[in-house]
Amino acid sequence: MTEKAAPEAVTVLVKTATQFKSDDPEAVIKGGPGAATRLFPATHWEELEPQLVTLARKSGAERKLRETYNNVMLEGGGLLGSLLGSGPSVDIESQVAQGLLGAIGTCLAEQEGRIRSDASARQTPALQEAFKK
Repeated sequence: MTEKAAPEAVTVLVKTATQFKSDDPEAVIKGGPGAATRLFPATHWEELEPQLVTLARKSGAERKLRETYNNVMLEGGGLLGSLLGSGPSVDIESQVAQGLLGAIGTCLAEQEGRIRSDASARQTPALQEAFKK
């Protein structure tokens, strides 16, 4: 299910990333591994969450996510359902949206790591200028 929503989620994230601004860009550049990756969701989660939840609902409806989740929780001997919950009160779509952001964040962190450590990964003039020594 997440794989189906991921391409659309990437589109949403790229659109949001083009508007990404920091009050202190130097702190991001000098912030060490993952500084930009951590800042992005921290400053944009309120904007991104509803869009990602909508994608998760759409994809989840096509794949019967809620029904499958509830069946697993009930058939899991009751233990999973008692710990995690089941039924309409569980916001599984929000959990999927957070998972999507986490998975994409992992990819962004890897890319950020390459940009920080490998000059050939700095393919835009802005990155080349920012990481000049």
